[in-house]
Amino acid sequence: MTTPRMQSCSIFAFLCLSAVAVNFAASMHIFESTLQVNEEEPIRTLANVATAGNLRAILGDIPGLSYNFMMGTDPYLEVDASTGDIRTKAKLDIEAMCRSPLNEGTTCRDDKLMHKFTIIVRSRGNQVARGTFTLTVLDVNDNAPVFTQTLYEERRDESVCVVVPIACPNRKISLSVAKDNDLSSKYNTISYSMDPINMSLNTSVDFRLISPQVGAPHLEIVSGVDAERIEQYEFTLVARDSGGKEGRTKIRIIINDVNDNSPMFTKKTYEVEVPENTLIGATIFNLTATDEDKNHDFKFALETTTPEEARRHFGVQPSGRVVVLNSLDYEFQRQFNLHLKVYEGELTDTAILRVTVTDVNDNPPQYKETAPLELDEESKSGVMVGEVQVSDRDSGAGGRFECETASQHSDSESRLKFVQNPDSGPGYYKIFAMAIIDREVDPTVTGTLTCWDLGQPRLTSTFTATVIIRDKNDNSPVFNNVGSTGVIQAELSENNEANKKFYQLSASDMDEGENSRLTYRLAAGSRHSDIFSIEPDTGFILAKVPLDRELKDSYELLVVASDNGYEPRSGSATVRVQVKDENDNPPRFTSQVGFQIEENQEPGQVLGRLTAEDPDLGAAGQVQFLQLNSRYRHLFTLDEDGTLRTNAKFDREAVSSYTIQVRAQDRGSQPLKTDREVVIRILDVNDQAPVIVSPGNNSQPTKISIYTHRVGSLVMRVRAEDGDDGLNGQIVYSLTQQQARNKFSIDASTGEIRVAQPLDLADLNRYKLMVQARDCAPTNPKSEAKVIYIDVDDSAPPVNLLDEAELAAAHTRRNVIIIIILAAVSAVLAIILIVAITCVNRPCCGVYEGGASGAGGRGKHRGGRQRRTDGIDGMGGGGGGGDMQYTEQAQHLTVTDSEMAWAGSGVLRAPSIGSPSPIVTTSFALPQSHDASCYYGGGGGGGGGGACSTLPNPRHQVAGERSASRGGAQASRPGQAKSDQVNFWLYQIKEDAAASPQMQHPRYYQQQQQQQQHLNNFCTISRGQHQVVHYGQPQQPNHQDQPVADGAQSDSGRGCSDEDLSSVRAIITSKVVAGLPQALEVTTISR
Repeated sequence: MTTPRMQSCSIFAFLCLSAVAVNFAASMHIFESTLQVNEEEPIRTLANVATAGNLRAILGDIPGLSYNFMMGTDPYLEVDASTGDIRTKAKLDIEAMCRSPLNEGTTCRDDKLMHKFTIIVRSRGNQVARGTFTLTVLDVNDNAPVFTQTLYEERRDESVCVVVPIACPNRKISLSVAKDNDLSSKYNTISYSMDPINMSLNTSVDFRLISPQVGAPHLEIVSGVDAERIEQYEFTLVARDSGGKEGRTKIRIIINDVNDNSPMFTKKTYEVEVPENTLIGATIFNLTATDEDKNHDFKFALETTTPEEARRHFGVQPSGRVVVLNSLDYEFQRQFNLHLKVYEGELTDTAILRVTVTDVNDNPPQYKETAPLELDEESKSGVMVGEVQVSDRDSGAGGRFECETASQHSDSESRLKFVQNPDSGPGYYKIFAMAIIDREVDPTVTGTLTCWDLGQPRLTSTFTATVIIRDKNDNSPVFNNVGSTGVIQAELSENNEANKKFYQLSASDMDEGENSRLTYRLAAGSRHSDIFSIEPDTGFILAKVPLDRELKDSYELLVVASDNGYEPRSGSATVRVQVKDENDNPPRFTSQVGFQIEENQEPGQVLGRLTAEDPDLGAAGQVQFLQLNSRYRHLFTLDEDGTLRTNAKFDREAVSSYTIQVRAQDRGSQPLKTDREVVIRILDVNDQAPVIVSPGNNSQPTKISIYTHRVGSLVMRVRAEDGDDGLNGQIVYSLTQQQARNKFSIDASTGEIRVAQPLDLADLNRYKLMVQARDCAPTNPKSEAKVIYIDVDDSAPPVNLLDEAELAAAHTRRNVIIIIILAAVSAVLAIILIVAITCVNRPCCGVYEGGASGAGGRGKHRGGRQRRTDGIDGMGGGGGGGDMQYTEQAQHLTVTDSEMAWAGSGVLRAPSIGSPSPIVTTSFALPQSHDASCYYGGGGGGGGGGACSTLPNPRHQVAGERSASRGGAQASRPGQAKSDQVNFWLYQIKEDAAASPQMQHPRYYQQQQQQQQHLNNFCTISRGQHQVVHYGQPQQPNHQDQPVADGAQSDSGRGCSDEDLSSVRAIITSKVVAGLPQALEVTTISR
């Protein structure tokens, strides 16, 4: 919480800091300065910050000044952090600086660059000054004009402006432009001139340089240029800036020759003779022409007025070559006139070429059949076939000829004979067949007639007579593609479309024409005519319906081919149609799709193998298995052969079955698949023991009344759970241990505990039952047992449950029990008083058989066992709890008849007591004047326990072996003198005493009130204020633990004095428990 005083302090501190900040700001020196440098200067120091800001005069002699750019760095400058010198980083190029992205505070003008920057001056980390500088970088003439090309070439045609009065359409010639990279306009302004040193006189006469202030320079043609006079001009163009720097480039102007003179043939008429046998493409003449131009580009051609026959036989190429396009024939045309043309641009000239064709013996004898040469097959020998005429187109001797037949040389080899027929005229020869001819063997028969003329040179020619044999239908059709088995193999893929053409029949007939034109059909009465048909003309076999290879994989057809002769002939063959397989059947699972395995099996177990079948062939019928994505895919492995394996160990109680998706897929090019769900059921193994869930571990004892619960009454229901299945999870209940002499029974199947015997006042008690839940596994059944408590009391039932006589009898039994309890309590009190008086008058140690530890603060260590000199064992207890609740929750252990045992609170047990209950315990500190035969046990917070044969003098000091157990608020330490503080505890004999019905009876509390006076007398042992708290009564909720103080040594020399003891709370609880002695409990608590 903020107080007004704190708020005032905060405001004061804020005002002080503000004042300091204002004073500091007011004390910082701020100044401005300007710097100037020319570009391209070497690296140098421009200024000093302290000098520029006059810092010594203003700030005085301040040591340890440092200088830094406010922005950290600067792109152009650097400052010495200790001296404050400002210098350039490198040569400054204003053109490069202005063309790159400018930083904030940097600007470029016509002839300079302005750059602003700030330097901070610090002294011992504090700013004492800030200077703002403006650097001006001035431009210098450091760049000469530069042309983009070292040679600039321009072409112009001649005869431009030759006649001065005529206006020139293109008098201007643009030139290259130079560039000056200087920033300032006074340095980058360029003027142009022609270098007179390497400029010819003709250049200065024919051209004039125009250099405008704005724009590119250019040449202006002054007078005409003629390529026949000057072909090119060259000069140097000079570019000069305002500062006198120059740049040069060479200018070359080439004058192109222009066709300005007409071409002329050398003659107007040309003549040439050409033999008629001149080859096509031969050159018969070369045309020429001239003109006055320096350069020529003549082109020659035929004029359109040239006659058609001349154009058909001759051609003129652009180069002037006259060539033969077609064969010349003196007998056909002897002279041609060619109209020629030469041209260059628009200028032309014409001439005529006369071509005369001269005769040569160029025609051998020629032959002409008077009618087609044909002969019927198998005709008789000597039949005349036809007639041939021989002629020669040449004149004179070249037109006369002589002939001979091949039969004149070899009659046996010739099937034809030529005989001259003078009746028809000169040059006619008859042709005769000299053998019977089979057309299928010799479709044609040939014979030759050779003739030669009498000219020079003699030309020879040969006539070959070819006689065609007309067919006769003497051959039957024969099917092709017949295999070695005499069967034609055809294939068709299944699932075909209806009327699918899948095979074309092919048959041969050696005849020709209609005798060889075939038609196809199925033989009459052929099987499978309902499935197949044949196109008659093409021979295509059609499948009328779709086929299924899995139903039938082949068919045999009898087919017939017939020709179309006058007397038709036919042939037949068998066609075997093989139905090809298609991947049209998905795999079908043939095995089970469910497996089972016992739980807790190691991974890698084979669950089984999936099988599937596919009626397809080849790869399409080969099945492979794969597992699809599913929730449990990672738990199983499915091999391609269908073997299913586990990848994990399964717990049926977690998941009892798994479903995975599997696929059977063939290996076809377009595989088909079938998906199935496979269920793996996990078989139960008896790996879960029954767990009793009701009553729970922290359940309170079940209370019943002798008045309300008769034989067969339901006391409680035990419920157990078993995660196993079947008999492994079926639970049977039983009572394995019962201290109640079979007063209760349990139903084996339902777990209901009922009263088995009648209950009366003698049965008032807490009953401990051991309930067992066991499964029904055939082998190695599992079980769990749990201890439950049943408190039987005599709480009054409703009035209507008991009659008056039963109620009177019950009160009588209860009164007897109360009298016995009062007598027992009185006897115990008397014993306690006697013992207390005795302990006051002499040391208490001799009263007990052995020592025990105190119950001080909660300790962690257990005391060691000590050996008395008389052979009786003592126990050094661990540090016990310091408050009431902790003492009551201490662990109680049982002992045998032959040994002592200890409890966590330091309780010494005697073997003479028949039940596993603690007896009177003590914790005290022995004086140090004990003899060496006394061994000390490790004490808790209340003191160290030991065993002694005699009681020592509390004033004596001893030194011997000691063992201490730390864990209380104040643990006893070896070597220290302790008072003979005595703390008594008398524990309950049975741990459930507080819940006993007798403890809750109203008369019992009256008896306790009467015993209050006896407790006050107990101050002879524990003097001071104390408080009595009885069992069954709630403790104060605000009770807090406090450390237990060590008892101081008594001045009076008695064992138990006011100075030695802390305040004591005594709780005395009496109870009558069947077969067990009474008990007292006295607990030391903190003040």
